[in-house]
Amino acid sequence: IRGTKDEKILFRALAGNDPEAALSRGLGDATSLEAIVNGIGEFHPEWLAENWHRIPKEARSSAFSGLTKWPNTQNPEVSLSLLLRENSHIPPNTQTLLALVRDDLKGAYALLQNLEDGVPNYYVGSNLDFLIETLREYEPSLLDELTSLATTPKDKSAVTLAQFQGLLKDNPLAARSLVDSFPSSWLKEDLAMAFSRNLLETDPEAAIAYAGDFFNRETISWERGVSIATDDKSTTFQPRPSEASQLFTELFNQDAPKFLDVLVSKVETRSNGEEGVSANFRKAAEQWMNKDLLEFADWVNEHQQNERVFDYGASRVSDQLSGRGDYEAAVDWVQSRSDGGDEQLPGIYKRWLNNQPEAAVAWRLSEKFTGKPEDFPIPQEMPR
Repeated sequence: IRGTKDEKILFRALAGNDPEAALSRGLGDATSLEAIVNGIGEFHPEWLAENWHRIPKEARSSAFSGLTKWPNTQNPEVSLSLLLRENSHIPPNTQTLLALVRDDLKGAYALLQNLEDGVPNYYVGSNLDFLIETLREYEPSLLDELTSLATTPKDKSAVTLAQFQGLLKDNPLAARSLVDSFPSSWLKEDLAMAFSRNLLETDPEAAIAYAGDFFNRETISWERGVSIATDDKSTTFQPRPSEASQLFTELFNQDAPKFLDVLVSKVETRSNGEEGVSANFRKAAEQWMNKDLLEFADWVNEHQQNERVFDYGASRVSDQLSGRGDYEAAVDWVQSRSDGGDEQLPGIYKRWLNNQPEAAVAWRLSEKFTGKPEDFPIPQEMPR
């Protein structure tokens, strides 16, 4: 029967009867090794875990295949522990995890917590992420129990967000009410961003209105990150853009004029007591200026009746034009401010004089000049 299917069955049966003798046979006969370790995984998961170091690397995928063949009739905790510790090429077997959570969700959660650090895992995310996704797909009713089991605020937030995703599909209005019921927090921000992203798929204009209003009302965490312990027992913080930061850019790219129209309603009081535009508005305006200055300038011109917005926009357009060497246009923009740009204009003139002295002096001597002469000196010798 050598080389036939029956031979593989025979080797698997040998492994099921005596894993020690079977492995010794397999290590001396490469043709039988894969079938033998497959049988050991299928019939003796505990023995396999204890003797994992003896399994040749080239045969370990066969061992995993046998290990996950009958998840409901073996010790799923042993199988899952081995899968999570040693399997760096495929995600933990979902059916093996389900067998454990259906029998002991608390034990499954504790196991995944204990194995969280240093586990090589194909799945992009944490072990908790994998547990949540598995429950969402196969056992959504267990998410409530997992919420009560979660031991850290981070874990509770992750489970709540998963439940919220399901509510978004079934009852969007209830999902929105749930967001509103939470106090200001990272969790509320995450839920609001999830709601906005879901809305963006069907009604971009409504998504811009909702998220823009949220940005106006709440303090946003633009960066999240993780603290990583190093060998010398110090920690380093690796910042990453938050979901809010990513969605902010997406909404801007979706429709910049509408997005700024929402953000512009927020008024912030400056240190001198005057009203100004919000930090979020400035953030979006900078993105727009870097992307298309002329388009942003047109939008600013459409808001001349809003002195607070127009003065800010005129100053920033002027700064951008000055930086590009278009000093005459920069002067025109800053002089269109309600205060005539008295504070900003001398600086532009100085840069203009250094880079285009003849044009700068010509403007200074023209009827367009309305400033104080002492703030705009004419050099006796032209800069070279």
